[in-house]
Amino acid sequence: MARDWPHLPQFNSIDEILESVPSGWGASQVSDLYDRLPVGKRFELKTTSVTGLVPVLDQSSSGIIGWHNEAPGVEASHSAPVVTFANHTCEMRIMRRPFSVIQNVFPLVGRHGICDTTFLYYLTKGRVWLEEYKGHYPDYRRKYVAVPPLTEQRAIASILNAFDAKIESNRKMSETLEATAQALFKSWFVDFDPVHTKSEGRETDLADHVASLFPSTFDRSVNGPIPTGWTMKPLAAVASIVGGKQLPTVDCRDFGTFPVFGANGIMGYTDAATHTAFVIAFGRVGANCGSVNWSGNGAWINNNATAVVPWSWGWLVLQAMLAFDFTQLRTGSAQPFIPNSSLASVPILVPTDAVARAFCDFVEPIRRRQHLCMAESATLGDIRDLLLPQLISGELRVPDAAAVVAGAPA
Repeated sequence: MARDWPHLPQFNSIDEILESVPSGWGASQVSDLYDRLPVGKRFELKTTSVTGLVPVLDQSSSGIIGWHNEAPGVEASHSAPVVTFANHTCEMRIMRRPFSVIQNVFPLVGRHGICDTTFLYYLTKGRVWLEEYKGHYPDYRRKYVAVPPLTEQRAIASILNAFDAKIESNRKMSETLEATAQALFKSWFVDFDPVHTKSEGRETDLADHVASLFPSTFDRSVNGPIPTGWTMKPLAAVASIVGGKQLPTVDCRDFGTFPVFGANGIMGYTDAATHTAFVIAFGRVGANCGSVNWSGNGAWINNNATAVVPWSWGWLVLQAMLAFDFTQLRTGSAQPFIPNSSLASVPILVPTDAVARAFCDFVEPIRRRQHLCMAESATLGDIRDLLLPQLISGELRVPDAAAVVAGAPA
C-alpha cells in the first residue's frame, strides 16, 4: 500500500539534486520522464463483474474493483509494462497484463530513450503520499528526481523488481495454501463429505486409517444434523479468551522477534511477547473488528485485540474462527466493537479427538509453510525498502546492491 512504501526524499530544484548524484547522472521533473496513455472506456463498480478476463483498477489499496470481458482500455505485458497512479490515494502499481481503469487512475509509461517504465515506478512511488483527500497528480508531476543513464535505470529496476517478484510469488503460494486449508475444513466440518459418503455405502477418497475415524450416521442438533458423536460447544469451552495488553509505542518496531497484533493485523514487531507459542489474534475494535490472525511461534497481542489460545486442536479452532461470520456480533456504529463475551459464545463444532487430530496433522504443515511465506516476504520487503532510496539516489551502486540481493532469501 502507498502508506507502507518508503517516503522518498523531496527536492526543490534540479541543482539541489545535481550536487549529490554520481557522475553521469542527471535530474528532472517527473513530468518530463513519462507519457500518459489513453484509458479507453472507463468503468465503475456497477459496470464490472466479479469474474472476467480484464481487471479494472480502482484507487484502493487492493487495486481491483472488478472484471469485464470487453476490450481492455490499456495494453500491458511483461515486455511492455505500464505504471498506474491513483490521483486521490497515491496508490501506484506496475501492470504487466491488459487492464482497464475507473476515473482518476492514470496509466503511465517511461518516455522512450529517457526513462525505463519499471524504473519510473520505483523512482516515483513514495514521492507523494495521502495527507488529505485531494488530487495529488499535479504534485506528482512537479517532483524533482535524480535520473541515472538508461542502462543503470534498468539494472536498478531489475534488482528491486526481483524482490517484488518473489514477494508476489509468496503471496500466490500463500493464497493456494489458504485455499487448501479452507477446502479441507469445508469438506470435513461443513459439508461432512466423509460421513455422507460412508452413509451411502461408498468408499471415501481418504486413506483407510483416516476414513475409519468418521462415523457413517448423523444425529439431530439445534444447528441441524451433525455427525454422530460430535457436539456443538461455545468457543470458551475449547479455548482461553483474554484481552490484549497495551505495548508502549516505542517498543513496536519494524524489526523484532515477535509480531505485534492489533485490530487490523500486524502493527509491527517487538522482542517481548504476551504469548510464546501458538496464539490466535482476534481484532475486536474498529472497522476491521472480527479479523482473525495467528502466529505459530508467539506474539504480542495488543489491547485492541483478544488472544484466543485453544486448549487443544489449535489449527482446527483457527480454521473454525476463520470460517465464522463475525460481522453479526458487531455493536456500536461510530466505533464497531465485539465484546469478548460475544466471542466466547461463538459456536464451534467439536468432532471426536481422533478426527480433530487428523485434521490438525493435515493442516499444520500447510499453515507452517504459509507462515514461512509471509515471514520471508516481510524480510524481503524490509530489504527492498532499505535498498530502494539508496539505489535511486546513487548512494548505493548496482554492484554493491547485487551482493546484498545474493544474500537475500531465495
